[in-house]
Amino acid sequence: MKTSILRHPSLAALLLALGLGSAQAQNAWIVGQSAPLTGSNAAFGQDIRDGALAYFKSVNAQGGVAGAPIELVTLDDQNQRETAGENTTKLLQTRGLVALFGYASATLSLDAMPQAEKAGVLFFAPFS
Repeated sequence: MKTSILRHPSLAALLLALGLGSAQAQNAWIVGQSAPLTGSNAAFGQDIRDGALAYFKSVNAQGGVAGAPIELVTLDDQNQRETAGENTTKLLQTRGLVALFGYASATLSLDAMPQAEKAGVLFFAPFS
């Protein structure tokens, strides 16, 4: 059973901002994240990632969004600004990436936001 995009208002906003300009059908909604999975803030970064994965799993179990699953690609930044910037560069090279999501701090977002803007990719729900 396909779920209505309206059941997921935050996803609806995200996908409307991203997908309306694209004539191509999405096989999956690829969302990128740089988060501290190791290092001094690992527990927090893992919680952000795991919460997103649980929510996306729930949405995907109901048919995804517009019939396509959400896939989260997370790279470990070890709570280091420079690494988060490098991860962002890598993530933006991911084919089909529709958004960057859930960066774990304002500091980790500093280098990511201008890259996302330049690439025309939404920078969605950073923690600050």
